[in-house]
Amino acid sequence: MKYDSLRDLPFLVPLGRIATFYVPAHKMSDPQYGRDGRTPTQIFDEFFLRKFGGLTHEESHIRGEWTAGDGQKVFTDLHQRYEVSFSGREKAVEFLNFLSEMCGRMQEESIYLTMGSRSWLVKPPAS
Repeated sequence: MKYDSLRDLPFLVPLGRIATFYVPAHKMSDPQYGRDGRTPTQIFDEFFLRKFGGLTHEESHIRGEWTAGDGQKVFTDLHQRYEVSFSGREKAVEFLNFLSEMCGRMQEESIYLTMGSRSWLVKPPAS
């Protein structure tokens, strides 16, 4: 049978936009950076399973380096990688609000995020 596009394949289920972000590895198992006695890993996993139906979490330590705003100091940290998929503006806003909240809980200045071919720094919520 011939199909005109990938959308016509009955065995292919579209999931929407892919978002990948990196979080500091040393904070992921520490309840100090979570809430209600739960670690950030537990919070991320529960949120993405409940709200988005799944996630991919790479626990290997990925090294990141970046410079301070003044270009003088170089920071190095080990990260864990998350990947989730979602569709629609409402889910995107829910995802970004959650990521901003977790950025604040983990006392991070920002979380590096890629969606499609673009990248952003997600900051904590404004106080």
